[in-house]
Amino acid sequence: GLRIVSAVRARHDGLRRNPFNEPECGNHYVRGLSSWSLLPALAGFRWCGPEAALRFVPTLAGRRFRSFFSAGSAWGVAEEGRSGKGALVSFLVEGGMLSLRRLMLSPAMARLERCWIEPSKTFLKGAVSRQRGETKVEFQGAVEIRAGEALVLSFSR
Repeated sequence: GLRIVSAVRARHDGLRRNPFNEPECGNHYVRGLSSWSLLPALAGFRWCGPEAALRFVPTLAGRRFRSFFSAGSAWGVAEEGRSGKGALVSFLVEGGMLSLRRLMLSPAMARLERCWIEPSKTFLKGAVSRQRGETKVEFQGAVEIRAGEALVLSFSR
């Protein structure tokens, strides 16, 4: 995937072709949109408003992944970090309000230890299961995270 992106960018470097036009994606205006689509693709991010369901399954292997997210009426920073036998996933809402009922996370997130909202330390219960090789966390009701708050999930493997 990243090789394809690099090849297209190299082809439209300003020396050989116009850097503001990628005919593969349509002419002129679409380039910005095609570039934007890389971020949700790398983050494995998907939002479904009617179901209040968020998917965050980063495609880049590594110990830590951090990315901007935008979900309906909220935006912020999503982060996944792994160390030893533990892992932490967080969604910091910078603006708006995020209402969640379900999360889909990386398969490595096997056993949910704790789930809470910062800074209030409001602890939540979530049912964990596997769905299509990913970890599914389902909350009993809608969880609301407001600007300045973060949903944090701690996992053990």
